[in-house]
Amino acid sequence: MPSNIKLVKTNLSDVVVLEPQIFPDERGSFRETYNHQKLEGTLEKKLDLIPQINEAITSHGWVRGL
Repeated sequence: MPSNIKLVKTNLSDVVVLEPQIFPDERGSFRETYNHQKLEGTLEKKLDLIPQINEAITSHGWVRGL
């Protein structure tokens, strides 16, 4: 399963930085900051965390989610 989240390795064992891909448009931007299923498959480790976190930033004058 492809992921929109880039994993960057660090010098610390078992520590990675998650860099989500940002999808901007005239309304603002959207990013999937965490996806349990994609991350678990990428890390090849069992995780017991929430399923998914998304973030939407809305520009002035736009309404989302209605």
